[in-house]
Amino acid sequence: MSIIVKSMEMPTSCDKCRFCVNGFTDDAPMYECAVQSYENVSVLVESGGKPFGFRPDWCPLIEIPTPHGRLIAEKTITEIRYHDADGYHIVNGEQLCELEIDAPTVIEAEGENI
Repeated sequence: MSIIVKSMEMPTSCDKCRFCVNGFTDDAPMYECAVQSYENVSVLVESGGKPFGFRPDWCPLIEIPTPHGRLIAEKTITEIRYHDADGYHIVNGEQLCELEIDAPTVIEAEGENI
């Protein structure tokens, strides 16, 4: 399961991230990533006890570029088969692009000119 934090900018480093938290005290800081699972907590400390001044490769945050249209639940449809009064039909390829698929919205459209 994932969550989305709307309107949050992607941090460029751990020391600028709202999910970088001090797990101990100010006297003995131990910064951790609050997004990582409990079993896989990552310590985000450079020498001197300060959080990383960079964003590590394993950072669990993923940016969703904007603007974007409505994002829907993943459904892979390669063809639609149906039968009507005119007979049996198969719709596939470019014809599918013209169909509007009724799928639940996962993320509403966001950004300019949407």
